[in-house]
Amino acid sequence: PKEVVDVLIEKGWRWFSRLQRLDEGTYGVCRDCGQQIGPGRLEAKPDAIYCIDCKSAREARGDVGPESDGI
Repeated sequence: PKEVVDVLIEKGWRWFSRLQRLDEGTYGVCRDCGQQIGPGRLEAKPDAIYCIDCKSAREARGDVGPESDGI
């Protein structure tokens, strides 16, 4: 079914994005403030691109789109 394919494509892109950030040396670095993302957050959400403080600030502003945290 199309839904299954869509989920697999999304997961593939998330893995690709993580590998790309590892290669660039930016994995685990917050895109907003440049600080390290806490290990607990990365363990819970390996594709996190924002530290918990910046993610919380984005959510408070209503920024919850597809680029709000992830790929």
